[in-house]
Amino acid sequence: MTVTDKPRRPGPLGTNRDGYPNVAVWLDGADSSHYWARLLDTERDPAVTPPTVADMVLGPLEILIHAVRSASPRKLDQFVRSRFRDPDPANVLSARLELLCAANLAIRHVPFEFGGKAEPDLTWNPGTGAQGWLEIHRGAFSVFDDLQQALDTELAAKGAILTVRLSEWPLDVAGRNLLHTRISNAIDAAVASGSAQAVAMPELGDGVTGVIEPRQEIPGIGRIFIQHPGITLSTGYLASTAARLARKANEDKAAQGRKGNWDPARTALLVDISTARLAQLLGQDGLGTWLDDVPIDWEDLPFAAVAVCFSHLHGPFLWGSCRYRPDLDSDQRTHLDPILSALGLPATPGQ
Repeated sequence: MTVTDKPRRPGPLGTNRDGYPNVAVWLDGADSSHYWARLLDTERDPAVTPPTVADMVLGPLEILIHAVRSASPRKLDQFVRSRFRDPDPANVLSARLELLCAANLAIRHVPFEFGGKAEPDLTWNPGTGAQGWLEIHRGAFSVFDDLQQALDTELAAKGAILTVRLSEWPLDVAGRNLLHTRISNAIDAAVASGSAQAVAMPELGDGVTGVIEPRQEIPGIGRIFIQHPGITLSTGYLASTAARLARKANEDKAAQGRKGNWDPARTALLVDISTARLAQLLGQDGLGTWLDDVPIDWEDLPFAAVAVCFSHLHGPFLWGSCRYRPDLDSDQRTHLDPILSALGLPATPGQ
């Protein structure tokens, strides 16, 4: 009996465990703080009409797990123990991305196995002449979103709200720590004086100013209110996304790849850029055109292709685009193109 075949731990009456048996099996023995375990153990309120938030997350997850379990790939138990059950919030979505790719291979009846130490995350058609590898990474692209989350927690703890008006939505924030310190000091001053405090935020754009007001009870789900003329893609936003992707591929993943145990002529790098949320407005064709212009250093890169994608907790699929290295042999590309296209990663327009 393997870890994935252990009997399901019965959950308290009225929770989500009975509705999502595959998720429950895989999380058996996981820390109770795990995000998915908390959703499983949430009591169902008969007064709430489904789907609930838990249903929208656990439903697609159940589908993905069922597909992968049915394929019985090698090293599945290792993936469940070391990746899927990891309660670290920073790793939950990364594990789901690996599962998402594996499930989509399984649904298309492509043989695959999970990777081990110094190996890519997934191998398709293992042990055959059509073998290929996929290294998967979920990137943290939006420094601005991260800053908002940190500030929202601080505002809630101190009893205040922040209102900011932006001319355009930023992705990166130069001098984030300095800005955070300045805002924190203004929060303290507003709470101590009981009156609103203005704070300069040039890191978010020319002339940007925020207003902090002491307020304990507020409607809604957050304490930061951002005013803007509209959610649009700016040149700066796309340039910041491109720079972060290039750094991830050219430096971080390139160094890892040179130490890895795989064939660089048949290995693709997939980077999930979902945290660069506004880039989804590019659409499929626009994303491919944008990816063609990202400054990728192919000369020293141990990958045959670099792909980007978007995914989310409420769906069992991903979409994106794939850029192949310009000197890739056509025979090698035939091992990559059908699989990556089937995953929702067609080649960019420039290829």
